[in-house]
Amino acid sequence: MRALTLLVAVCCSVLLVPGGAGTSATECEVGPPKTVSPTGSRLWTVKHNGAFVASPAYVNPDGSIWLKAPWWAAGPPSRPKRGPRGVLHITGKRLDRADLPLRAETRQVWVDGYGGSGVWAVVLTFPAEGCWSVKGRVNRTTHTFRLLVSKAT
Repeated sequence: MRALTLLVAVCCSVLLVPGGAGTSATECEVGPPKTVSPTGSRLWTVKHNGAFVASPAYVNPDGSIWLKAPWWAAGPPSRPKRGPRGVLHITGKRLDRADLPLRAETRQVWVDGYGGSGVWAVVLTFPAEGCWSVKGRVNRTTHTFRLLVSKAT
């Protein structure tokens, strides 16, 4: 079994994982996720710690890799139910080389009532292993993170 190597720098971390058979290792500069909102609202998902290693159960027949994770939205801590409302749009692109964009399926499963303004069930499908930038947006609130996606060997 191959091990993941984590190198930590002052401003960010670099994850290094072995590539598939016959390929070299892939590097991905990851840092903390970033949420931007002009109203102080929050948007977030499960903490992935910069990497997702897919077991065979998460690899589709075409070689793409899928990941299921909920996303949440809430207002500022002083008014959590006043968060962003609307449709969650997720986009993503591979950073370490050209590839197809990721595909995202989102379904809102809860509005209000849980202490925030929304919860979405999300499935992300990455066309291939690599370093990916993922961005979710609800109205003017965005949440962005980097994720190194690889297959278990």
